[in-house]
Amino acid sequence: MFRIRFALDSQRLLRDVGPMIPAFWGIAPKSGRASKPIQTSEQIRGNMLLDTGARHVAIDESVAQELGLQARPEKEDVHGLGGKQSVAVYDATLFLPVEPVRPVPTAPAGSSFMMSIPIKVHGFVGLQETFQSQGLKPANGLPVIGILGRTFLQFTKFTYDGLSGNLVIEIDESVQFPQKS
Repeated sequence: MFRIRFALDSQRLLRDVGPMIPAFWGIAPKSGRASKPIQTSEQIRGNMLLDTGARHVAIDESVAQELGLQARPEKEDVHGLGGKQSVAVYDATLFLPVEPVRPVPTAPAGSSFMMSIPIKVHGFVGLQETFQSQGLKPANGLPVIGILGRTFLQFTKFTYDGLSGNLVIEIDESVQFPQKS
């Protein structure tokens, strides 16, 4: 079990957008369960919006293009407030800064490292621009680069305190071993 603790920096962002955590998309080693990303210029840092109403994990389409991710041959239909749309699907790796709840062979309790999560993601055009055009920018200055929906959140215990702005996410390590789809 791993944990992310994060203090949200703005009541306006919390109210207008929702809880976000820092993360980055990158290129992971092919071995699967890496705790460190390959150090390349192909890392895109930003914030991930936690969205319990979203079914899937989304990546901003411009981020997928910048990383050089290859879309799967088929598109998938997704449904949201804007209705149904057909979007590109990618196999990507999300990196999250975590600390182990209990000591594990790769890290003692209380230490922190980057957890890599291989995940199927849906590309959305204009995700970053939507937030920027509304003047919604977290204090860390990084853009919104994706959305974490229920296909990710099903592996977590999510505690959100809107009064204090504190957020704690406990992540089961099985998230690192996705079922093939």
